[in-house]
Amino acid sequence: MLYLPQKYSPWSVKSKGGNQGAYLAKISPDLGQFILNTQPKTWLGDFQNWIADSQLNAEEAQIEAIKQDTSLDETEREALISARRGQGRFRRNLQEIEEGCRLTGITDYSHLIASHIKPWRSCSSSDERVDGHNGFLLSPNADHLFDKGYISFSDDGYILISSQMDKRNLDLLGCTSNQKILGKAFTPRQKEYLAFHRENVFRSE
Repeated sequence: MLYLPQKYSPWSVKSKGGNQGAYLAKISPDLGQFILNTQPKTWLGDFQNWIADSQLNAEEAQIEAIKQDTSLDETEREALISARRGQGRFRRNLQEIEEGCRLTGITDYSHLIASHIKPWRSCSSSDERVDGHNGFLLSPNADHLFDKGYISFSDDGYILISSQMDKRNLDLLGCTSNQKILGKAFTPRQKEYLAFHRENVFRSE
């Protein structure tokens, strides 16, 4: 095949099968693009469903571990299970709205944290806690800054920087002043939650 490497190929033209002697073989960008272009149109959706199923299985495994933890009393166990299920549902709802980190542009879900705009502890109902509009998918650095109130966002998408945040540390964490968020505009409900964040979480003074 035209795109196969001459050495350590994952596919053997001679045997017309996989090359068992190649482990984690590297392929060229051209071969990768060829493979993607020849897949059914549904492949991306199938892959995303596989990721969602994997996350759901991990969530159920964590819940089962809580159930088996004899160091917890019944009240603690029920509270932890309820929180874990709520967090999983929140993340799934959030992924239907947010496409990637608003600061870094990372879109790989495995590297993103489901971050509440209006904190879990401040939500007045379970609906608010799992509302996909009440959050962002953020990289760990961005999640830390947002969760601790060192940054917030204006309704038109500009990053607000707390006066308590050291500029040098801010730069090291990958955030700059006058930076604008990536992605689409905030939804009306996101703006409502952001108003709470700016008033109650953001370190404005």
